[in-house]
Amino acid sequence: MDMRNRVMFRKTYESKDSCNDRGAPNETCWHHSLMNGGSISVVERLTGFGWWDIETGYRSPCGQFWLASGDCDIRDHLAQFSSEDEMIEWVIRNANNCTGGHLDFYHRSWTVTPARFLHNVGIPTTQVTP
Repeated sequence: MDMRNRVMFRKTYESKDSCNDRGAPNETCWHHSLMNGGSISVVERLTGFGWWDIETGYRSPCGQFWLASGDCDIRDHLAQFSSEDEMIEWVIRNANNCTGGHLDFYHRSWTVTPARFLHNVGIPTTQVTP
């Protein structure tokens, strides 16, 4: 079963500004809380350069953050996921702005490798090995 009927994004913020050609708010945010304690948010906003962008972010339960920008709206892809883990993996794989950055306790250094993070939090992935 896909995630379209199992995931609900609720609107959590809408800017009062609407000084744009659409007449829409300059920024709107939707939020979905995950069972693992993390969250996925989608923001549609007017950038400082004057064009519209949709960004999807994942914040892990321990505070790490990934941001996929450039018209990356996870809500358009819910049919291809069968679990929240797959949703998390999609955001991490598409992250092109903020890419987590967490302390690798085994090597005592900071790493931003998505495959290692997915492995460490127990999300199985067959596409990339950590």
